[in-house]
Amino acid sequence: MRLGPFSRTQVSALLDHRGYTALSRSTARDIHRTSGGNPLFALELGRALAESPTRPRPGEPLPVPTSLRALVLSRLEMLSDEARRTLLVASAGARPTLALLHAAGRDNAEAETAQAAALGLLATGQEEPALRFAHPLISAALYAEAPARDRRAVHTALSTAASDPIERARHLALAATGADPEVAARLAEAAALARDRGRPRSPRRWGCSPPGTPRRTANRVPTNGGSRPPRTR
Repeated sequence: MRLGPFSRTQVSALLDHRGYTALSRSTARDIHRTSGGNPLFALELGRALAESPTRPRPGEPLPVPTSLRALVLSRLEMLSDEARRTLLVASAGARPTLALLHAAGRDNAEAETAQAAALGLLATGQEEPALRFAHPLISAALYAEAPARDRRAVHTALSTAASDPIERARHLALAATGADPEVAARLAEAAALARDRGRPRSPRRWGCSPPGTPRRTANRVPTNGGSRPPRTR
């Protein structure tokens, strides 16, 4: 008997059952997306978050534990350095396309994404222009393996390459290494635009939070064995 992927509600219930009740609803949603509904992957991602002393910055992919990285790294290591760099740009983009990769400086994006598709890393046979990883875990593992300086460089490139001003602001925030008045101003402009579009007002809700911005402690996963507050629904 072959079972299909878990729904978001089922993944959330599974995490609750295993004791990861301090995870926010948005984090549970991210776990479901990254795991592709695979219950084993979801539990490993939940465990990694519970054991991590820090949480990912808003807009960053979830940390991927070593146990899951090993499932995809062997194929990633078969990529050329340039192809891997191109896929890193794709993993950081909200809706990566060949046009976006070119705008971000990846001049040989067609050949490099074709190499990735041949290795089963990218989905093939798509009619839509957006590139799609064969499994969300591939994108997350690729991003997690990249050095911080490489991730910042990618976000810097995407902060000018992306066509959407909200997306540009998100990448600008993720490329920053400290408090920056220009970044704060761009985030405020993006928040106003998001409000006009009917999206959440807070930059934190759509992945744009300046470096150094305090986070709500209620959304943190306790690591000291203390009691966990219930998830807000």
